[in-house]
This record gives sequence, C-alpha cells and structure tokens, in this order.
Amino acid sequence: LKAGAFGIALLAPRPQEYILDDELTVFCHLHWNQDRGPSLFGFKDTVERKLFLMLIDCHKIGPQIALQILSQINAKDCLQVLSLGQERELSNLNGIGAKKAKQLVTELQEKASKLLATLGDVVCQKGASEAMHLHDVSQALSSLGYSIQESSEAIRTATAHGAASFDQVMRGALAYLSKMKGL
Repeated sequence: LKAGAFGIALLAPRPQEYILDDELTVFCHLHWNQDRGPSLFGFKDTVERKLFLMLIDCHKIGPQIALQILSQINAKDCLQVLSLGQERELSNLNGIGAKKAKQLVTELQEKASKLLATLGDVVCQKGASEAMHLHDVSQALSSLGYSIQESSEAIRTATAHGAASFDQVMRGALAYLSKMKGL
C-alpha cells in the first residue's frame, strides 16, 4: 500500500483480490503486539473487519490465525458456519482443529447470529426449524465432498428461490452445484 511517499505493509485475508494501482477503500485495524510492534490489517468491507475483531477477541486466537481463517472462507459464510454451530466445517479449515473449532463456536455463535441478523442474511430471516434444515443440508453437502464455500453459495441460491424444507433446499442446492460443475 502506498500513501504518498510512504509504503505501508498491509496484511489482508485475500491479497490476490486487490488489483495493483487501482484506487479502493480498505477498512483497517491497527494491532499492537508487545514483541513485534504495530501490524496493519486491511479488509474489503466492514463485515469482514468486524468478524476479524470478533475472532481476535477469542481466547488464544491471534490476528494471524484470524487472518488465516478469513483467507479460506469469506466473512458471510464464516458467520453462517459459526451461527449454525458447524464445528466440523470450521475444523476443516487449515490451522483450525476440533478443539479450536469448538471454542470458536462456543465463544462466537451468539455474536455471529446477531451480526448476521443486522445484515439481513437468509439464515437469520428464517425460523428456527428452517435454520435447522439449512444446517442439515450443509452437513449433507459436506459429506458429499463439497467445500464450505460451495455449500453456502448453493444453499443461499436455493433459499433465494423460495426453497424452505430440507428436500427443497437439498434439491435446489444440488441442482446449483451440478450446474456449477458442468454436470
């Protein structure tokens, strides 16, 4: 990142998404470490920044682990996984084991649900039984070998078309995924 005559090291979850010499708005967080001094973290939107701050507030989760999580899953999908308590999906991320996944869900499930509610996300607009269907569909898709991102996008697409029951969401998600894979 260049700011006039100064160069600033900015750590971002997915730096490959930034285009060299393009003007953009970056939402930053300055983190101070006693041993290493200041580190500047940059995010594409306020949701990603808020999630990063939630993650680093967790016990034994530092900025590097939070950055690693956000480099593997986008903020909305991560919030959805946390709010639904999907420990297994979290433990599939590099650097996150079963214990850390359980800890993240325990500490962040309620906060993630609240943040999703403010975003008007599909999961929070549905009733509790429908949210359970979405969780079950996500588990089923995961067992079929689909990634968290693929599953979340497929579920989001299926529910956007009015699917509500487990069968409807599963059919819609599989149809979406088969189109995406060119089957």
